[in-house]
Amino acid sequence: MKSGRKYNVLMFFVTVIVCAALLGACNGNPDNQVYETGNGQSAGASGGQHSQDTIDDYSLLADSQLLTLGDYYNGATLSALLGKPVSESKEVLGREADTFTGSHIKTLEYEGCMVKLFSPRDDGQEFWLMSLDLTGARLQTPRGITIGSTLEQLMEAYKGIEIIPDGRIDAENCAYRLGQAAEYKNITFEVEKGMVKEIKLFIELP
Repeated sequence: MKSGRKYNVLMFFVTVIVCAALLGACNGNPDNQVYETGNGQSAGASGGQHSQDTIDDYSLLADSQLLTLGDYYNGATLSALLGKPVSESKEVLGREADTFTGSHIKTLEYEGCMVKLFSPRDDGQEFWLMSLDLTGARLQTPRGITIGSTLEQLMEAYKGIEIIPDGRIDAENCAYRLGQAAEYKNITFEVEKGMVKEIKLFIELP
């Protein structure tokens, strides 16, 4: 009888442990939520192989690789992700740039997007991503929005997204932005006839 009771008690605890493990698996981790991408592929909230700590909404995905505002990139890295640039130019900011006088701006135009890189005046060799203007569907946001996505898809992916108060009042023909810029970072979506026509990521220099 005693051994039978011990067996029953043991089985009870085994059952409790198994049930707890199954409940944990069913609930999942919200950081690993999966989004459907604009081209029919699936990507996690962490951007495929990128962890949640290294991805934010101020990024775009190029073949599962991230292009993130404020990160450093060189020409070879960008070419590997975006192809050969259609055009490339450099400029040094003048006195009108105030505290940024002498800083370096590099502009690279690719098919469907334009990239601007920034380097401080005492450098000029290493550049970080200052802005990216997307007009083609080659890239997409980590939440799966790209050129050609519908307004409904945009609203679902970015709940609480706001219309930019620029005088336009037609919800299907206006610009949207995330509610609060983070570290001077911004992302805006230009919508025309209910479709995303342009996506802009940029850092406002303070």
